[in-house]
This record gives sequence, structure tokens and C-alpha cells, in this order.
Amino acid sequence: MLIVDGSFDEVKIKMKVIHDEKKRDAKTLKSLYKKNPIPENVQNKITKLERQQELYSPAKTLPVQINGFIIIFKLYESFMKKLKGFETRIFFNHKSLLIEYWKIGRLAKGVLVLEDMSSCFEGFQHIPVAVLTDEQEARA
Repeated sequence: MLIVDGSFDEVKIKMKVIHDEKKRDAKTLKSLYKKNPIPENVQNKITKLERQQELYSPAKTLPVQINGFIIIFKLYESFMKKLKGFETRIFFNHKSLLIEYWKIGRLAKGVLVLEDMSSCFEGFQHIPVAVLTDEQEARA
């Protein structure tokens, strides 16, 4: 995958702002119930905010736009590193990027599905645009 337009710098700044907001909101909710048990609906909201903190952590997640939708570049990048020595086929299916991988002559095989994350990054102006390189050419 090759980034052809934009950089991660502006996206990281926006993600850090949202990450800090989610962290602050979770901390505020927790502080309201320091001496009392936290009601289940409030605990669910805290759990959701903590999950969103991970989603908007630039160290763990970086969005990239490819073929009209957004995937998590860090997940793609780390998975592709683990597939050294495997045969791969990358293709698009509706609103996801699929990576099939296998080793010739072995039973080791699988599929990674990277779903469209556009709804999580609405309002982000500067998400980098990527394309697959020739050796990774995808099928629709």
C-alpha cells in the first residue's frame, strides 16, 4: 500500500484531541460515582468511551482512505509484516478490504477482513489516500 495524497500529521492531531475528550469524559463520569456504585447504564457509557479512546489513539490506529472507504492502516501494516513468506490476494468486497493468505503445500491459510471505518472518522478533513502497489493489485 502506498500513500499517494496527504500525510498522517494532521490526522494524528485531530485523533489526539478526540482521544483526550473521550478520556476526560470517562474520567468525569467515574468521578461522579467515587463513593457510590456506578449504575449499569453509566458503566456501559464509560466502557464505550474507553473503547473509543483506543480507536482514536494515534499510536494504535491510523486511518487511510482506499477505494472510497477508510481502513485502519496500522492493522493492515502490522498484519502484512506477519505474512512474509505467504502468498496473498487482496480484493475489495462491498465496503471492506479482504486479504486472503496461504502457504503453498501447507494448510496454513486464512482471510483478514478490514471493514469500512468511515462512520468513526466523519468530520476528519485530511485522511491520507492510499493505493495498492502493482504487486498487491486488488480485484473488485
